Amino acid sequence: MFTFCFGHRNCLIHCLKLIFLVCAFIAVTGYTQDVQKGLETISVDSLKALAEKAYGPDDMLFKGLVYIPEHPLAKNHPYLTENDWNYGNAVIAGDRFINLKLKYNVNSDRLIIGKPEPDKNITRAFLPDPEIIDAFTIQNLVFENLAQADTTGNVSGFGRIIYRSSDMLFFEVYHKDFVRRYSQSNPYGAYSRLMNDYFIFSGKQLERVNSKRSFLRFFGPIRKQLKKYFRQQNLQYKKAQDDELNALIRYCEQKLSEISH
Repeated sequence: MFTFCFGHRNCLIHCLKLIFLVCAFIAVTGYTQDVQKGLETISVDSLKALAEKAYGPDDMLFKGLVYIPEHPLAKNHPYLTENDWNYGNAVIAGDRFINLKLKYNVNSDRLIIGKPEPDKNITRAFLPDPEIIDAFTIQNLVFENLAQADTTGNVSGFGRIIYRSSDMLFFEVYHKDFVRRYSQSNPYGAYSRLMNDYFIFSGKQLERVNSKRSFLRFFGPIRKQLKKYFRQQNLQYKKAQDDELNALIRYCEQKLSEISH
């Protein structure tokens, strides 16, 4: 009988993955149907969940600074949704973590991860290094690290990538401003309403395109074709859904490619 002693969660995960691969080989070679059925319920997420149960949350999540709100007494809040924790997923340094307590501060453009401490009935907030955050999901909105999508170093922060190709990036960012306008009813300042901006990045040119006019200006060489496209598709730029915007940018790239040849 062999006894394994796991000194670290990564060792446990690697061993579990090895067991998974061995079982997969057995299932593929047809030694047993029972093992194959069992494999259907095994996933990387379940392996990580087992490690978390044995060792607690991964230390990588909480290596950043402790989060302290900059204006805790201000009216409103700086977060994407509400002033409370949301359950979401994150990809950090290539590893996927599920069911995390998350907040997204759109004023500072920082992701905040909560570490529950049940014995104290509190949640401690941490700021992981933005450079190691690949992506995260809050309320079905997927935000990606824009610096990883752009190798030129001209784009940074987090955004919702709506269209991506080798030549063009179209994305949406959210933000709130801190309004330093103090009054008797608002003595500590206030955060603005949630705002969003659309950007196109092509080559080394980054342009904000929040309106149809600015969008047409960016694509000046195909302006006439675009106006026709808007009419034919009955497309209202400011009300367009992600799939409509994706199709629009794809059309733009196609037309630009045609006139360049």
